[in-house]
Amino acid sequence: MSYLEFCSNCGEKNIYGQIDGGIRYHCLNCKNIHYENPKPTSTSFHCDVGKLDNVANKRAYKVSKQVASLAIESYNAIKTKGLDITEGARYYHTYEVSPRWSKVYPVVGRIGDHIFYK
Repeated sequence: MSYLEFCSNCGEKNIYGQIDGGIRYHCLNCKNIHYENPKPTSTSFHCDVGKLDNVANKRAYKVSKQVASLAIESYNAIKTKGLDITEGARYYHTYEVSPRWSKVYPVVGRIGDHIFYK
């Protein structure tokens, strides 16, 4: 997973291997272990291309598809009008950290405490 390529604490490159009873990304520099979804979040993503979905709650599935479609349409409308203030940024972090990768990508802007990169 590319989002775990670098440590979110110190910016060093993570390694993928056996640690803390499982195979996980972890940083040898600061000893940070990167757990998958350690806290409940409002969003989640799992890539299982080619596998059919086994939907338990068809109503919730239908609503989530409608919300996703609306979000994509809204983003495309904003982008068409030139209002995407992150300019399609793919990476970001708070000003409180300085990950190593932040020196590689060009800054496209800042919103509040977050710095965005392309």
